Amino acid sequence: MAEGGRLPTTIRDATFRAERLKTMRMRLSAAYKGVNALLMKEAAQDFRSGQKFDHTAFFGENVDIHHIFPKAWCAAQGIRAEVYDSIINKTPLSYRTNRIIGGAAPSDYLAKLETGNADTPPIPRANLERYLASHLINPALLLADDFQAFMADRQSRLLKLIEQATGQAVYRDKRPEEGEEAETDGELAEAELTLSAGGEGESAGFDPRERQRQGAYLAAEFPERTGFQDANYRLLPEHAGCNLAPSIRDLAPTYFASNGIAWHTHANHGLSSQVCCLNFLMPLARRPDLLARLVGSALGISDPEMLPVEPGPDSRPWFIGFEWIGGDYLNEAGSNGARKRGAHCTSADAVVRFRHTGITETLLVEWKYTERYGQPIPPDGNETRTRRYKGLAFGPSGPIRNDLKLRLEDFFWEPFYQLLRQQMLASEMQKAREQGADRVRVLHIGPAGNRALTKVTSPALQRFGDNAFQVFRSLLIRPDDFVNRSTENLFGPYIAELAQSDPWSAYLARRYAFVFDPVVSVANG
Repeated sequence: MAEGGRLPTTIRDATFRAERLKTMRMRLSAAYKGVNALLMKEAAQDFRSGQKFDHTAFFGENVDIHHIFPKAWCAAQGIRAEVYDSIINKTPLSYRTNRIIGGAAPSDYLAKLETGNADTPPIPRANLERYLASHLINPALLLADDFQAFMADRQSRLLKLIEQATGQAVYRDKRPEEGEEAETDGELAEAELTLSAGGEGESAGFDPRERQRQGAYLAAEFPERTGFQDANYRLLPEHAGCNLAPSIRDLAPTYFASNGIAWHTHANHGLSSQVCCLNFLMPLARRPDLLARLVGSALGISDPEMLPVEPGPDSRPWFIGFEWIGGDYLNEAGSNGARKRGAHCTSADAVVRFRHTGITETLLVEWKYTERYGQPIPPDGNETRTRRYKGLAFGPSGPIRNDLKLRLEDFFWEPFYQLLRQQMLASEMQKAREQGADRVRVLHIGPAGNRALTKVTSPALQRFGDNAFQVFRSLLIRPDDFVNRSTENLFGPYIAELAQSDPWSAYLARRYAFVFDPVVSVANG
C-alpha cells in the first residue's frame, strides 16, 4: 500500500466492468486466474471430497475447470456456448469429481453425489450445500436447474467478491465495452499474451521475449516491488507507479485524475500497452521540437508546427493528449450523456495537432505493443454496435468504401474493430472540424517484431491480403487517412541519436530495447 494506506491512482482509477465476467472464458487469462484465486482465498472446497484447494492444487493439472451447468446439458437446452462457457458458469473441481458429474443436469449430479455409490461415500445434504456455497453458488438454484437465475445470482456474488478484494466499485453499465480494450489489447488480455505461439514463425517469440526483458528490467530496478502473482514482469499493485518513466511518474497520475481518465486494468504489468504508450509519448508533451521531428518522420513531411492539445497538470500547454474521445460522434454516450476517457467509448491512445502548408491537422494515435488477435469480439453487443455504427462506417458519409460488398459485421474481429472505430472517429472529427482541424488522420504505431499483430483475422477480409494494416488501408475511400509505422523505425533513430544524453531516450533504450532489434521493413499498411 502507498503511504497512509491509500492505493495509488493507477490502481484506484482502474475499472472492472460487470459485463466482463460474461466474456471471460480462457483459463490462461490473468483476470480469469484472479477470480479463481479469490475463490481459493474464500476456501472453495471440492464438491465431492470437501478438500480445500491450496495454490498448487488450484492451478495444477489435477484440477479441472468444471461447467457448473454442464456443457452437454446447456447445449441440449439450446443455450449458446458463448453464454455457458463464461467464468460465471465455471469453477475448479478435482479431476475425479468432474468425471463423476459428467454432463448431467445439476439436480441429477447433486443427487448422485448425495446418494453416493460403491466407490464414493454419500455426502450429507448440509455438507454438499456448504461445499457449493464456498464457490459462491446458491444450492437452491442448482437443485431447480434454473440456469438464468443461477447466472444472474452468481455474477452478482462474484462481483461483490471482486469489489471486496479491490476496494473499488464495479462498473455496472450494461452497454458493450467500446473504448477500454482490456480483454484484447495487450492491455492486456493476459490471455492474448500467453496463447501458444505455434505456427506464427518468428513472431511466436516476440511477447515471450518481451516478457523476459520486462521481467529482467523490473527485477533489476525494483527488486522489492516486483513479483506479483509470482511473475517478475508484474509489479506489486501498490507500486504500479514504478511502471512509468521517472519523468512522468508523478505527472501521469495527476493528468489522468484531472481529466477523469481511466487506467487500464493491468497498470502494474510490464507489458501494458497503455503504459508503453505513456512512456514513449508523455515525456514529449512539453517538447514540441522533438515531437515535430517524430510527426514529420511518421507522415513524410518537413517542419510541422506543433499546436497545443490541452493544458497539462501544471497549466502549461501540452502538445499531446491521451485517451482522446472527441465529441460523441459515434453515439456511445449513456442515457445521462456522460463518457469517460479511456473506458466504455472509443478512445485514441494519444492525439497531436499540427499545422503544415497552411492546413491544420489532428492525428489520432493507436498504440500497440505485444497484442495479438484471433477470435471475433463477443457477439452479445453486436446488435448495439450495428445500431450505433451502421450509418457511420461506409461511404459516402463514412471512411470505408461501399463498393466492396462488405458488411459491418465483417469488422467485428480485432484488430479491425478497433481500426474501424478509430477511423470513424477521425472521419467525424474532421466533418465537425473539431479544434479547427481541416484534416484528421489515424497513425497506428506497433512493433514490427510483433508479426502476429498483422494477422488478418476476419475471414471476410482475407481476400484483400495477408497484412491486417495493409488490408485495412486498402478498404478506405482515402487510404492516406490511415498511416502505419513501426515503433522500431519511427523511434529507434531518435533514441540512438540522443542516446544517454537525454533522459527520455536513455530510459527507452534500457526499458524497450526491442526498438534496436533488426526488423524486416514493412510497407505502410
